[in-house]
Amino acid sequence: MTAHPKRPAPGPEKTTHSIVLLGTAGQGIKMMSHALAAILASLGKHVALTVTYPSSVRAGVVRGDLTYSDQPVEMPFVEEADLLLQLAPVKKADAVKAARVIRDREIGKLLSDDCIPVDGEIEERSFKKAALDEFGSPLFVNMVALGRLLRRLGIDVGKLDLAAALLGKHFDQNVRVINHGYSFPDD
Repeated sequence: MTAHPKRPAPGPEKTTHSIVLLGTAGQGIKMMSHALAAILASLGKHVALTVTYPSSVRAGVVRGDLTYSDQPVEMPFVEEADLLLQLAPVKKADAVKAARVIRDREIGKLLSDDCIPVDGEIEERSFKKAALDEFGSPLFVNMVALGRLLRRLGIDVGKLDLAAALLGKHFDQNVRVINHGYSFPDD
């Protein structure tokens, strides 16, 4: 009989996850951050959200740091994200390290080395093009991206009560746009 080396006991599964949403003023990062936080809370997660932006909001960087867990969240600020959703290029000082990055294809070539993920993958999607081609307005970029983000998180958008998460006058259109982003095929 051959002895097999002992395998280390599996460690505890990571229970706290972090997402950073990054863009510029006017892209709806604040709205998307709050919608995602409400969706995660409706799924029974403990959620901490911090949205930061400069006092001169016009064209400034807007950042949503979202941490969620099955247990109460102790630290709402994200130093290194599990997932970064980026909708606009940012200066080196505003860059975020992340294990996975989802970003708009149009900005992919404009990013500094600080935005390269630590250990993982970069997924580029044409969020702006989809918003313009399918819905006739760049105002829906954030909802196309939110749909894709929900799919990457493994959240079934068909089972969500989006009325509780999405407030505003464009509710029906936003739901259609989220579903469109959710349906982007995996590459």
